[in-house]
Amino acid sequence: MKTLYISGSILASVLFLTLAPPIRAQEVRVTAGTLLKYDGLSNEAQELQETKEYLDTLESQIAAGLIDSSEIEYVDKGNLRSIFSELNLSDGMDTSSGALSGLVGRLDFLVVITASNSTLARLRLIDVQSGAVKSLVPCPKPSRFSILLSSGPLPCISSFVDNAVTIAKARRAAKQDRLQKLAAAREENRRQQAEQQQENERKQAEAERVAADNERLAEERRAENQRLAEEQRVRSAQEQSRLASAIREITPRYDDLMSQVSAQVSFWENMKSQLRAAGHSLRPEVQSLLTATQTKSNRCSTQFSGQQPEQLSTCLDQLEKQLAALEQYK
Repeated sequence: MKTLYISGSILASVLFLTLAPPIRAQEVRVTAGTLLKYDGLSNEAQELQETKEYLDTLESQIAAGLIDSSEIEYVDKGNLRSIFSELNLSDGMDTSSGALSGLVGRLDFLVVITASNSTLARLRLIDVQSGAVKSLVPCPKPSRFSILLSSGPLPCISSFVDNAVTIAKARRAAKQDRLQKLAAAREENRRQQAEQQQENERKQAEAERVAADNERLAEERRAENQRLAEEQRVRSAQEQSRLASAIREITPRYDDLMSQVSAQVSFWENMKSQLRAAGHSLRPEVQSLLTATQTKSNRCSTQFSGQQPEQLSTCLDQLEKQLAALEQYK
């Protein structure tokens, strides 16, 4: 088997994807390229030349038909060779092998025109992504070939182009649907991100508001505590002043009664000594009253030291009565 030559063309959309800014969803294109293969055994120059001319003619008619359909867009042979060179693909690669996987993302379909002689060719439309043959059309060379060329594309070309256009439309619709779904997913993602951002901002604002409220309340509590403390300090000062004034008023009476208690205690202690020397003792009721008077005197002294004028006044009243009672026993 010999390889005669390579010729072909590729839609520009893939190149646009790599060399130009991303296209919009409505600009989806379906890409295709053409590969010519000779698998005959002849070494005759005339046969080889006629086969080459026949393959060139088929390629030209297929390219014209697909371009006219507006579903598939071609580029020149130079760009095809550049892509093959970039991907390190051989001009004579076996299109039934996994070599086509290298074209994924750069080409949608590969049109392979194969001939083993100058009278019959086979047209195949291969899906680059799956490797499946989507259309297979035999193309025998008519006996009146030159005359038919002047009247339009060969019947086999028309059939092949119609099949290719139908398949390309389906591929375009699938791409468009995929891009729309991706766009919808991106839009949904942006919407969710925007909602999340809004929610985060709302939570942040709420947290700041709560913090501000807490700070305000804390400041109000501090101010209220300071006010209450000041009021308490003023009340305490006023109370201390009132108590001190009351104590000053009652002090003369207190000093007088304390002096009387001292005198009574001294008198009755002296009396007990005299009675004891004579073999007698102090009457029990006098002793009990004397003890109660001393106890009351101590209590009044405590209240005087503690600045308790109300309690001290009551205590002095009681003490005064006890002193009067003692006085009656003399």
